[in-house]
Amino acid sequence: MALASDMPKAGFRPSMLLYDTRYRSLTIQVVVLMLFMAGVAWLVDNTVRNLAALGKDFNYGFLWQRSGYDISQRLIEYSSDSTHGRAMLVGLLNTFLVSAIGCVVATVIGVIAGVLRLSKSWIVARLMTLYVEVFRNIPLLMWILLFYAVVTEAMPPPNAFRGDDAASSMILFDSVAITNRYTAVPDLLFSRSLGSLELGYVSLNINLVLLIAAVVGGVLANRVASVRHAAMLLDSMGPDLTGFGAVFSDPAATLPDRHLGLVQASEVTDLDARIDAMASKLSATGLATLPPAVLFASSPAPTLPLLLAGQRIAVARDTAFSFMYSANLDLLRALGAELRFFSPLADTALPEVDSLYLPGGYPELHLDRLQTNRAMDKSIRAHHAAGRPILAECGGMLYLLETLTDAEGQRAEMVGLLPGQAVMQPRLTALALQAVQLPEGELRGHTFHHSRLETK
Repeated sequence: MALASDMPKAGFRPSMLLYDTRYRSLTIQVVVLMLFMAGVAWLVDNTVRNLAALGKDFNYGFLWQRSGYDISQRLIEYSSDSTHGRAMLVGLLNTFLVSAIGCVVATVIGVIAGVLRLSKSWIVARLMTLYVEVFRNIPLLMWILLFYAVVTEAMPPPNAFRGDDAASSMILFDSVAITNRYTAVPDLLFSRSLGSLELGYVSLNINLVLLIAAVVGGVLANRVASVRHAAMLLDSMGPDLTGFGAVFSDPAATLPDRHLGLVQASEVTDLDARIDAMASKLSATGLATLPPAVLFASSPAPTLPLLLAGQRIAVARDTAFSFMYSANLDLLRALGAELRFFSPLADTALPEVDSLYLPGGYPELHLDRLQTNRAMDKSIRAHHAAGRPILAECGGMLYLLETLTDAEGQRAEMVGLLPGQAVMQPRLTALALQAVQLPEGELRGHTFHHSRLETK
């Protein structure tokens, strides 16, 4: 007689992976894991390909490069000249600090709430019981979602505090605005301190007020947010200063700007309308009734020696290179030089000249056109090979490098006379006065950089 245990067992079949409950959950887990790994692999491969297309390597070498930005809160020594790796360490230590402080504060509050829960006062005991039960029984994720909803939905947007008839009011004597994006606090409370230039309640320098009163004679408040704001500013000036009025913030009466300053006038299509709007606003202030300007007889211009007589200088001038002072060009002409303007964007060769001047500008905004104009690159290199001088400043010097990368990561080849690469940065990287000692004397300059240069 055969027993049940002696019955032959059914063999494994692939269909059991789906229809047999013993294998189905394992099958689903394996499939999900494979899909997840495939997604991660695709994401990494796509990232590497895109970085390669931008001329960037997929590595961690940037951790040892200069960061170029400051961090106000730090537990270890750090400056804008430190590396990205040190910046990451500063952030990690700050996270630990905030976590430790949070744990200590939470412990203190918890102990106080627990002790007050045992209070003989009925109302205190009930309030602390409610506090403990609410925070203990509601999941942390729900609290996060609740606070997020309160901040984004209940708090007003930043523009609710602007204009003559603002929809929302600031707190703490109209000095703090809590919005759904940030909390705005004043740096210098000028609305209450134009008369005494106070930081909070501490006087900074009353002599500065006397100097303004003696030399300027009055103050015109600019970019004022509202009528109430203007009244606060003008009322705070005191008897020594005259208020000429206020100019309210208006996008139609402002000039657009970018990372190195104002947008070029040739690029502002409605420039006349903006200037008319500014003039209209100024005409409503005390500046419209000012006395006529005082004129002074200028001293006779000195006669300059013709040190550059017969010299022809090529000057780059187009939308990519336009940072130049007319006084400098006038001086070159007065010294006898002949200026010949050309466009590195449109022209294919330098004019017949003895020297080349490449001023500053926005080459990073015209990478495609500069990179494809190989004929101009060849002409500039031939000018250099002939031993003729080149003066390149700011954007003009970036143009002479091997490559230039804009703030979006687009990289382009430049002339290649100077070994090195420049990368535009999202914020200002250097701002200072500089001086260099030359045999002829001291040469002074101004450092104002939005780029990082690496040379060999």
